[in-house]
Amino acid sequence: MDTYTKRTMTTQRFEALSDGVIAIILTIMVFDLKFQDPITPETIADQLIQLIPSFLTYAVSFFTICVFWFHHHQLFHQMHSLTPSILWLGLHWLFWMSLIPFATHFVGTHPSYWQATLLYGLIFFAAAAAFSRLRRAVLAKGLLHAEVDGRRVRSILTKNKVGQILYLLGALSGLASVYLAFLFFIIVPAMYVWPEKSSH
Repeated sequence: MDTYTKRTMTTQRFEALSDGVIAIILTIMVFDLKFQDPITPETIADQLIQLIPSFLTYAVSFFTICVFWFHHHQLFHQMHSLTPSILWLGLHWLFWMSLIPFATHFVGTHPSYWQATLLYGLIFFAAAAAFSRLRRAVLAKGLLHAEVDGRRVRSILTKNKVGQILYLLGALSGLASVYLAFLFFIIVPAMYVWPEKSSH
């Protein structure tokens, strides 16, 4: 084992990488909001109506990614250092986040396909599970500042499990109704709009 893997690192560089990846994800998703055919004054209303599924899926994904980013930002500001294993867990989380535009496009263009809703829900479940695993590892390795209350962090982890269950329920409920599925998908980020206090 070399000296690099034995020492801890500051969090700023990984935060910068994460911010850049999230910014790219948010940007490329909006590229799917485009007219499929040349528009005329007579067809623009129909074209806009056809974009509604893509727009609504984009809005849900955008909102959820912003919630993910906020809590990632909060977590890393609670940490005093970063280890190589935490770095890899963070990259694992970014991997699943990078797949969100693909799933968003799939649902937006094929809103009635249960396969699209299933994939969408599973990707968000994987991203949520990866972030929860990252948070647990940070807590287990003692990387939080002293003023951060570990008991409250554990409470947040319990809430994370609820969110993951809801994503799975949403993914599976798409077999019956895409509207029910998206109700679950909206509830999860709504649970995290207000950040939990984790300091003493």
